[in-house]
Amino acid sequence: MPPAEPVPPSAAPGDGRWRAAARRSRMITLSARGNIVAGTVVTDVRAVRGPGARRVSWGLYALLVLVVALGGAAAGATAYDGIGSAGRVQTFADAVAVVVAADGALREEAGEALVLAASRTAATPADGARLAALAAATDARRSDVARLAGAGPGGGWSAGVREALAGSADLDGTLVTARREVVSSRSASFAANHYGQVVAGERVLLDALLRDLDDATDDADVVRPARVLATLRDLVAAAAQERETGSVLLSRPPVVAGDRVTEAGLADYLDTVRRQDAAAAALTGLRPYPAAVDAATGTAGALAEPRDAVRRTAVTLEPSPGTRSANVQRFAEVTGQRLVALDQALAAVAGDLRAAADEAVAQAVRRAGAILAGTAAVAVTAALVARAVTRRRSGRSGVTP
Repeated sequence: MPPAEPVPPSAAPGDGRWRAAARRSRMITLSARGNIVAGTVVTDVRAVRGPGARRVSWGLYALLVLVVALGGAAAGATAYDGIGSAGRVQTFADAVAVVVAADGALREEAGEALVLAASRTAATPADGARLAALAAATDARRSDVARLAGAGPGGGWSAGVREALAGSADLDGTLVTARREVVSSRSASFAANHYGQVVAGERVLLDALLRDLDDATDDADVVRPARVLATLRDLVAAAAQERETGSVLLSRPPVVAGDRVTEAGLADYLDTVRRQDAAAAALTGLRPYPAAVDAATGTAGALAEPRDAVRRTAVTLEPSPGTRSANVQRFAEVTGQRLVALDQALAAVAGDLRAAADEAVAQAVRRAGAILAGTAAVAVTAALVARAVTRRRSGRSGVTP
């Protein structure tokens, strides 16, 4: 901008040269003021060019990285917790299946042993071989149960499960005693009592596992078969106790003519029947469940005659040893067949439970993948938006970040 032209010192105020010089001076001054107003943007741009502008751009990127990192950490923690919870439930479901298998093998052996103990005829080699095979299967399944002690979920088993596992292991000697009584004394009542103690120990362990499983998840697909299993377990427990109690009553000889079972003694047996009816009724409200459950609960009709034989002990005890033995054998066979069917139903429901737990893990993994993929997509999108905003600001100001 050229400097204002000075008024010639020789020019008088009224002189034409003076007026022309003054006019030029005012025009130049107004032009300078306009340029100052118009040139403020240029002056400001020059002030933020270079390192200052780059610091603003890198600060925006740093803030973006911090926000995305925090969001990613939260999403990762959520995904990890989901997988961990599902894995814990899967561990419980696997343990339940192991205990159910051991329980079934034990009851199958006990049923065969009771029939053999109640028989008045000498055991054949085939009888001994069959019982030995069942005992070996029971031992193998109980070994699987013993290994659960070192295969707990993260954080280990609860105190209840640990105690139940220890109690199950302590019953090994009781099982040996039950087997010895079948072969030596051939006492159905003693064998039933000792087998019953071992079965009760397995039931305590199953109860503890199902209780912890129910506390560990609210997934309806897992909770439903677990509750069916718990109710069916109550039915099986009552059915096993009926076999033991009924066998004892039927094998009892009269002390004197006309001797009979007291009402209190029969009441324990009748209570096992009542509990089975209650459990079967409760199952009807827990559908859907495997068809094996209906097949098992429908076997109660075959027990009508053997149950009547037990009830008659409250009138009089059978004086004939042969008849008592036949009654015990028949009762043990029918109740044993029903328990086999119930154990198959238990195994089917336990299979459903494991499948539901496996699916829960798979869903947790898929959910974690979706969360992490979404987080990555948000990070990329945010980076692109930040880049576009920065370039737009730079384009307006002429700054290259």
